[in-house]
Amino acid sequence: MRLEHIGERNAIKMISEITKTDVSDDCAVIPFGKKYFLFTTDMINEETHIPENSKPYYIGWHVVAINLSDIAAKGGKSLGVSVALGLPENYDAKFLKELSKGMSDCAKKYNTKIVGGDTKENNTLTLCGSAVGVVNRKNIMLRKGAKPGDVVCVRNTWCLIRWFAFKQSKKCSYDKPKGERRHSTGRNKCCNLLHGYI
Repeated sequence: MRLEHIGERNAIKMISEITKTDVSDDCAVIPFGKKYFLFTTDMINEETHIPENSKPYYIGWHVVAINLSDIAAKGGKSLGVSVALGLPENYDAKFLKELSKGMSDCAKKYNTKIVGGDTKENNTLTLCGSAVGVVNRKNIMLRKGAKPGDVVCVRNTWCLIRWFAFKQSKKCSYDKPKGERRHSTGRNKCCNLLHGYI
């Protein structure tokens, strides 16, 4: 059976069963003294995640932003971001310069920094970011464990629509309206990132 036939959720379930670890959450939570250590990683590829003609600056911003948002979603603060770059050899050096500037500016915007990474020659542009952070144990926000009386917060109209649809029917579709772009690469990715911090 091909992966396209089992879907992402079943693929994650398979990995969790084999590794004996729940990998369903976007961010790993590890006990660390009186706090939790947070670790996340996210990859983007030009064929599936990056709109055509995207500026390298915003691609760099995006790969950092998607990782910082996972840390913020847990109520944590980032300690640093690492980015591995798979770059075609025929790319201009200016592309790498602008890409790096976008990465750095996004990290600085949210009071963290690029702390490392890797570079490799690759047939297609592929970027993999990783971020680490910490959160007080009392402030951790997990994907599971919500109970009656908890406050549900949304940061935009689309999130509210999805929540209402889920409340009405668990069988509802989460597909975005026709005409809406599936992927976005830009600075707006982090516009509400600080809302996750407690």
